[in-house]
Amino acid sequence: MRGYNRQAKQLRALAHPVRLQLLEVLRQQPACVCELVATTHKRQPYVSQQLLVLRQAGLVKWEKRGLLVRYRLAGSEVTQLIDDLQRMILDPAEEGYIKPADEILVQRGAQP
Repeated sequence: MRGYNRQAKQLRALAHPVRLQLLEVLRQQPACVCELVATTHKRQPYVSQQLLVLRQAGLVKWEKRGLLVRYRLAGSEVTQLIDDLQRMILDPAEEGYIKPADEILVQRGAQP
């Protein structure tokens, strides 16, 4: 049951539009809370709260450099999960759709 509980926790974390937006921003590059606040147009405490949920679900990690904390995706599996979700759910013409990483590579002439 432990594996199922972990999966359920991750799926609950994904079931929120702002958290999905944060994951997509972090998919592009690591970012600090101030950058995520500017991108999402949400207040800092709210963004921090959503990042905590993502951290607890094992979807993002953080690294502290001096006073600055930078967040990043926990691994390539998270990128793959976002790509798979978008393929299953979103129409490429919809807001919030970001091309999956393998589509970007193909457009650049690289092999996935």
